[in-house]
Amino acid sequence: MERDFTERISARIIKSNLIRKISGSLDTLLHRCFGAPAMRRLKIFLNGTWIGHPLHPILTDIPIGAWTLTILLDLIGLSFGFPQLGLASSIAAGVGVVGAAAAAAAGLADWIDVDPPEKAIGAFHATVNASATILFLISFLMRWGRHWQPEWETFVLALAGYLLVTSGGYLGGVMVFHMGVMINRNAYRTGPDDFKPAVETRELQEGKLKRVLVEDQPVVLFRLDGIIYNGPVKG
Repeated sequence: MERDFTERISARIIKSNLIRKISGSLDTLLHRCFGAPAMRRLKIFLNGTWIGHPLHPILTDIPIGAWTLTILLDLIGLSFGFPQLGLASSIAAGVGVVGAAAAAAAGLADWIDVDPPEKAIGAFHATVNASATILFLISFLMRWGRHWQPEWETFVLALAGYLLVTSGGYLGGVMVFHMGVMINRNAYRTGPDDFKPAVETRELQEGKLKRVLVEDQPVVLFRLDGIIYNGPVKG
C-alpha cells in the first residue's frame, strides 16, 4: 500500500520499464568495470570502508554547498549590480561540478551492491543529478567565455540545475530513510503475509546454499537431511 507521496513516487519509479532498462545496462557496465581484480581496491576506496563510513554522502555536501553559494552570489551580483561577484560564483560552480563527479563515482560504487528496487531509485537519482551537473557545467563554460561576468542566462541555467539537484537529494533521502540503503537493507522491510514460491524442492541440492530472488528480494535457501532453511541474504 502506498501510504504517502514518497511511496507513490518510489512505486512509479520502480515500475518504470525505461528506468529498468537504464538500470540493467548501467549495472552490466559497472560490473564489468569493477569486476576486474585490479579495480576491486578502487571500489573499496569509493565505498568508504577505509573511513568506516560511506564516502558518497560526505562528497555530496561539496556540490550542494558550492552550488548554493553560486545561486546566492549570482542573485546578489545581478540584483544589486556587483559584477565582481561573477568570478566568485563561477569558482563555486566549478568546484561543485568537480565535487559532483567525485560523489557520482562513490555513489555508483555503492549502487552496484543494492537490490533491484533500490537500484531503480538509485538509477533515477543518478540521472537527475547527472542532468544537474551538466547544466552547471554549461553555465560554468558560458561564464568562462564571458570573462566571468554574471548574466541572467548563466544564472537561469544554474538555477535549473539547482532545482534538479534538490530533487535528486530528495530521492537520495528516499533510498536511505525509506529503504535503508547503506544502513541495513532489511531495516524497513516487513515479511510477506503468506508463503511465496521460490524454487522447486528438487532444485535444492543437499548441503548446498542457493541464492534466489523472491519478488526482487534476495533469499538464501539451504537443504539438510530433508529440512529446508531459508533466511534473508545479508551483506
